[in-house]
Amino acid sequence: MNIVTPSAQVELLRIFLNTVEKHLRSLEVLDANINQHVFVSIIRAKLPKEVLRQLGFSHGSKDQWTID
Repeated sequence: MNIVTPSAQVELLRIFLNTVEKHLRSLEVLDANINQHVFVSIIRAKLPKEVLRQLGFSHGSKDQWTID
């Protein structure tokens, strides 16, 4: 939750992605179930609106989002 919200710049989004993946791998090592909607909600809340809009177009609005 303390990860800084990136802007829509590719470099900052890549840093954000790497940080999120690192935290998720750490949780997996601790045997935490990372396939919970709360994690998806936290990640989506951190993404810029432009990025969420693009993901919505490519992912579809009816499908449920997962960590994958």
